[in-house]
Amino acid sequence: MTFRTLMIKTHRVLGTLVSIFFVAWFLSAFVMIYHGFPKFSSDEAHRLHPSLPNFSPSDSLLAVMEAMRTHSPEGKPSSLSLSYNPVVGHHLATSGGGEEHWFTLEGKAITPEAPTVEVCHRVAALWSDKIERIDTLTTLDQWTPFSRLREDLPFYRLNLSQQGRKVYLSGRDGHIITEHTRSERIWAWLGAIPHWVYFTWIRENRDLWENLIIFLSGLGSLMTLTGLYIGIDVFVRTRKSKRGVHSPYKRRSYRWHHIMGTLGGIFILAWVLSGLMSLADIPRSINGSPKQNAREVLSEQALPLGSYPKNLINQILSRGDVRSLRWSSVGNIPTIKATDSLDQTICYDARTDLPTPLNLERSQLEQLIGHIYTDRTWQIDRLEEYDGYYISRNGSLPLPVWRIQIEAEDNPYIYVHSQSGMVRTLDRRDRWQMWVYNKPHSLKFTWLVDKPILWQIVCWVLLLVGTVVSVTGVILGVRYLRRSLKPKSKR
Repeated sequence: MTFRTLMIKTHRVLGTLVSIFFVAWFLSAFVMIYHGFPKFSSDEAHRLHPSLPNFSPSDSLLAVMEAMRTHSPEGKPSSLSLSYNPVVGHHLATSGGGEEHWFTLEGKAITPEAPTVEVCHRVAALWSDKIERIDTLTTLDQWTPFSRLREDLPFYRLNLSQQGRKVYLSGRDGHIITEHTRSERIWAWLGAIPHWVYFTWIRENRDLWENLIIFLSGLGSLMTLTGLYIGIDVFVRTRKSKRGVHSPYKRRSYRWHHIMGTLGGIFILAWVLSGLMSLADIPRSINGSPKQNAREVLSEQALPLGSYPKNLINQILSRGDVRSLRWSSVGNIPTIKATDSLDQTICYDARTDLPTPLNLERSQLEQLIGHIYTDRTWQIDRLEEYDGYYISRNGSLPLPVWRIQIEAEDNPYIYVHSQSGMVRTLDRRDRWQMWVYNKPHSLKFTWLVDKPILWQIVCWVLLLVGTVVSVTGVILGVRYLRRSLKPKSKR
């Protein structure tokens, strides 16, 4: 058997097995451009929850929050926030850090409990809706297929009267796990579920799900490689014919599969390999052994509460429409973040007694980085547009930002937004992950992301190519099976 024959046989067998999955993946990718898997997001919570009352934190509240901040289960400083909690029906102070703790605004600790019928109706009222039925779920279902959610079982599923909306509450503490309407479920069945293989019996077992994706992606990669080799080889063999380089196949399905597969083969290979790499764990050794970890130092966690002026909270709340507050920081600079009903956040500089929006200057950042990297050099510049790593298709990452490149073993890139206090740190390992997954799989290239219409056009063209190759692959696979299973005539 020649090498070429081996390639042809391998491609036929793998194509017969895997092409149907590629059809599902490419068709669902069209939907994924516009619709993802349903979830209850923070912006929806801020839109639904009532505003915080105008008050000054009591000494007892600040005392218990400071205690929880410094004694978190993981030994790390906790996050501190104020927001509405529908489980108890009023606003609470929350301390996180490995384990969440609830306090009333007077500083009294609250023990989370399973939601009551009253709590269920209070949650339904957030959407100005009524409950038609409450289901108790003791196992994960299609809309909660993640193994990490088992600790929240049983779920209480609220079936509301409008838009086919379903709301899932944790049986452990009553928080909203997920929420979705009828239309969101339909789009999920057409998009996210087949694309990410989010079928409950598979996704609830993370190891099974990961191994299946790796297995199918591996077969798909080998199928694509062999097909690309065959496609190029066939074109090369026709170059000396009278017609020049052309596809010699007469049947339309063969000809389309050959032409589109060869032209789009690199894209298909990049797509399936990057899908495989989405589950790959880039070795941490690629970062070396950095003396300082910028991500830990610039984690935006709460500083000791004595760093924040007590009366600043009252002044921020007096401005109205504040749905949540969070004690935060940029390095050693204390900040307080206030989010409104439109999920827009204002970051206040907590070094002053007045509610002054944060505005970090270059000199302040240089001083901050100098405290972290005392024996390193760095380069700082201001970005008015996205670069190759600080990039977002939906514009969720704010601009302009300061970019600091550190000459350290892990070579971190630190992005700081002057007004929001947002800190994004990407070390060498993170950047590798972007190149092996995000960029080839979601086309997160600056020249495309900056032009949304062009990005969509390119996605549609490439996905159409992949769909044509996959559909014709299924047709050829069926023909191959028929020939293979057809009884051989005796002579």
